[in-house]
Order: sequence, then C-alpha cells, then structure tokens
Amino acid sequence: MAENESPPSAPAPGGPAEPEAKPAPPAAQTPEAAKEPEAPPAKPGTAGQAGSGTAPQTPAAGGPLTDDEKLWGMLAHVLALTMYVAPLVGNLAGPAVAYFARKDQSKFVRFHAIQSFVLQLALLAVAIGLSIPTILLLFVTRGFLIYDLWRFFALAGVAVAVYVVLMGLKAKNGEFCKYPIVGDWAYKKVYEQDWKPV
Repeated sequence: MAENESPPSAPAPGGPAEPEAKPAPPAAQTPEAAKEPEAPPAKPGTAGQAGSGTAPQTPAAGGPLTDDEKLWGMLAHVLALTMYVAPLVGNLAGPAVAYFARKDQSKFVRFHAIQSFVLQLALLAVAIGLSIPTILLLFVTRGFLIYDLWRFFALAGVAVAVYVVLMGLKAKNGEFCKYPIVGDWAYKKVYEQDWKPV
C-alpha cells in the first residue's frame, strides 16, 4: 500500500456493520407496457366540439388530411371574395376553380367547394332579389333613403367577407366547418351520410 493511502475504516467494536449499498433494480415492466408506446396528447382544436358545428377531423371515408387539401379547402372559401373584383361572377368562379382543381383527389376540398359555391349562389340570388325593391324604394322616396340603404348593403358585404375568411381559416386548420343549411346538403352529397358533429 502507498504511504498516503489510508486503510478502509473498520466498524466500531460492538456496533452494527454497515451494509453495502446496492443499485436499485430497474422498474418492472409488463410485456404489454413495453410494446405499447404512449399516445401523443391531442392537439387543441383538431377535433370538433360537441354542438360546435365541426365534424371529426377525418370522416369515416377518409384519412389524415394533407397540407395541399387544407390549402385548397381554404381557397374554396376565400376565392369567393373575388366578387369584389369581378361582381356577379367572381364569387362563383372562385369556388368553382377549387372544385375542378381537386374534386377527384379530395372529398374534403369537394365538400368545402360545393358548400361555398352554393352559398355564393344563394347570396347572389338574394342580392338580385333585393335590388328590385331597393330601386323602387329609392324612386318612390326620391333618393331619401339612399345613404341608409348604402350603409346597410356595405355592412352586409363586410359581414359576409369576414364570415367567408373565418370559414377559410377553419378549412386551413383541417376542420369540417359548415355554412348553415347548405353545409348539411354539401356534406351529405360528398360523403353520402348525414352531418354528425362529435
């Protein structure tokens, strides 16, 4: 032994001997636990809430959505805003472009394009239907209500644009969001089943 090394200390006479520390055994695992990894936590907003108007992320007939499908689902809605550039045709041409571009590749895109097209067609019919009584009213009142009517139609246009953009953003997130009435019809037409929110 070297001079500067001290011998191990012996236990005090009459005292208990200290047991040697042993490493702890690894935690026991069952074969099932070793085979099944933990499921990742669900991301918020990926599945619909009960009664929220959003269906499951992937309906029975489909699989996980690709980024391309989500992009075209969004475009099916926001391309309808071309009505502000090309009135009377832009709002119908936008959803039609999305429909014909991806109708065979994705039911998700087809669903969003159909409901967007039908909604824009309905809004166009309402606008044309309201224009006749509006013109008559302006003629009868000699333009007295022109500013009030202009404000009403301007606010309605802004509300529709905001709603369309919100629906486009939901589609970009992969949600099966729907417009009232026309969304149920479009979903049944594409997926051949009724809308079933989670």
